Amino acid sequence: FTLDRAVARDKVARFALPHPEDYVLMLVRGAVRQGATHLWFQVDADDLWLEHDGRPFTRPDLEGLYDALLDESSRPAPGLRELAVALVTAQQLSLRYATVVSGEAGGDGIALAQRPGEPEVLEPVTLEHRQNRVHLKRALSSEVVSRQAAALANSLPEQGLLQHRCRFADVTITVNGAPLDRGPVGAHLKDLVDVEGDGVDGGVAGVTRDEVKPARAKVVRDGVWIDTIELPGLRAGFEAIVVADALRTDLTGFQVVRDEAWDRVVKALAATERQSE
Repeated sequence: FTLDRAVARDKVARFALPHPEDYVLMLVRGAVRQGATHLWFQVDADDLWLEHDGRPFTRPDLEGLYDALLDESSRPAPGLRELAVALVTAQQLSLRYATVVSGEAGGDGIALAQRPGEPEVLEPVTLEHRQNRVHLKRALSSEVVSRQAAALANSLPEQGLLQHRCRFADVTITVNGAPLDRGPVGAHLKDLVDVEGDGVDGGVAGVTRDEVKPARAKVVRDGVWIDTIELPGLRAGFEAIVVADALRTDLTGFQVVRDEAWDRVVKALAATERQSE
């Protein structure tokens, strides 16, 4: 690789999420943006594998991995920016290596390998079937040893994040062979109604059992619950779970920007709140 790519790899470090384990949520968001309908995770003390059935990346896509973050004028393939953020964030976890393999069935795929302190390797691979696979391997450390008990109890941080933050996803997510236990969306609410309106892709709303809490919206984007926002002016106890993939977020990807797009969502939620009275 050129020096420019090596320099770019250093520059993208500023895009790392503040909470390192959140990389797993970015992997989900990226896969959903690639059109995945089923995500398979395998997680243990020192490994995480993800495979999904979305659109594979091409060699030019992965060659432009850092452009997706550094070049605002670029038009990266769906899911590429999220993959880049996930990989940058995961580097905070003392990885031995990270690999990405992607490609169509019966054709040449592409494999990306990253190791700390070494040049990246991007090379063609032959695939018998369509593949989208990410593998992150942690270096042996005291933290990995301490994670072994959590792995045996199926209580690793990544598992908890997937269970808690992907409970509203409309795709199938399997973790260590078992689908996420999510239950019906909005099961904790009463007087459920659908959320519809400009800027809204779907969702439900209702009233919480505790009707003194401020009105709020749980915002879902790309299959992940990314933000919870209070709704001043709406009655206490009102809660909406709203899917709005067109909303803009800050650089972390987990805080909604309060702009005109958000204002349209708020108007839709206000109309829903009146309907639910």
